[in-house]
Amino acid sequence: MRYLVTGARGFIGSAIVRAALNAGHSVAALVRAGKTADRLSGVANNVTFIHSEFTELRSSTTRDAFLAYAPDVVVHAAWEGVSAAERNADWQAERNVPAAFELLMLAADVGANHFIGLGSQAEYGPCSGRISEHQPLCPTTLYGVAKVSACAVTQKAAMARGLKHSWLRVFSTYGACSEPGWVLPMAANTMARGVAPALTPCEQRWEFLHVSDAARAVVAVGERGATGAYNLGSSDARPLRDVLLALRDRIDPSVMPHFGAVAYRPDQVMYLEADITRLQNATGWFPKTSLESGLDEIANEALEREARSREALAHRRRLAHA
Repeated sequence: MRYLVTGARGFIGSAIVRAALNAGHSVAALVRAGKTADRLSGVANNVTFIHSEFTELRSSTTRDAFLAYAPDVVVHAAWEGVSAAERNADWQAERNVPAAFELLMLAADVGANHFIGLGSQAEYGPCSGRISEHQPLCPTTLYGVAKVSACAVTQKAAMARGLKHSWLRVFSTYGACSEPGWVLPMAANTMARGVAPALTPCEQRWEFLHVSDAARAVVAVGERGATGAYNLGSSDARPLRDVLLALRDRIDPSVMPHFGAVAYRPDQVMYLEADITRLQNATGWFPKTSLESGLDEIANEALEREARSREALAHRRRLAHA
C-alpha cells in the first residue's frame, strides 16, 4: 500500500513513517518547505518528500505532487500547537480544523481510499478511570475542542466523498526523541545531570504507550481498512511515582525526586487508562514494548545526552587552555 503521512517530522508522525516502511509499504511525507526531518535519519532515502504548507493544499504544485504519488491511505498526524502552553490558544480551531478538512478533500480528489486522523485523549476532557469510546466527549481545552471538530468535519466529508474514515484518540506516548518537556524525558534528563526533578506528588495512575507500538497501530488500521473512532493507548495504567522511581533507578539511584514540589493542576486527572478492546478487535494489534524496556530506552538516551554534553564542555575547556 501507499501511505502518505503528514507531521512526519514529529514524534508520532516519524514513527508512523518508520512503521509503514518496516511493514513493506511505500511512504510519502508531507513536510514544510525548508524543514529538515531529523527524526527520519536513516530512512529518509526511502521516503518520497512532498514540500508544502497546509495553506497551499489547494495549489497546483501540491495537488500534482499528490497525484504523482497516488496515496491509498492518508494519515494526518500534523497538528499546530500541542504544547501545554498552547492548548487554549485562540487559533487552535482556526488553523487546524481547516487544514484537516482541506487534506481530506485533496486526498479524495487524488483517489485515496482511506483517511486516518490522530485525535487525543483531550477530546474526553478531564475524566477519570478506564475510558472506552462510549465515554461522552467533553473537552475543556481549545485543543480538545479542535480535535473533536476536526474529527467531525473530516468524517462528514469522507462520507460524502466515499472515503473510509478512522480517528485514533491517542493517550500518553513515550520513547526516544520525544519532546523534552514531557514528564518522562524531563525527569530523565534532569536526573542524568545528578539533579532531583521537581514533581507533583505523582499519585496519579497513568498509562504510557511506546511510540513504536502507537505507530504500528496506525499502520494496522490502514492495512485492515478499519473505520470509526478508536482509543490508542497501552491499557496498562501504573502509579506514576513507581514509574519515575523505576526510571531513577536506571539513571542514578542516589537521586531522590522532589515529589510534591509542584502542585497538581485544578483539573488534574488522577487515573487515566484507555480501553483498547475495540482497536484490538478491529486490527489484531497489541502493544509489544514493555514499559520496563521503554524506560531503559529513555534512561539510556538521557545518559548518552549528558555524556555528550560533558565531553563537549571538556573539549571547549581544553581548547581554551591550549
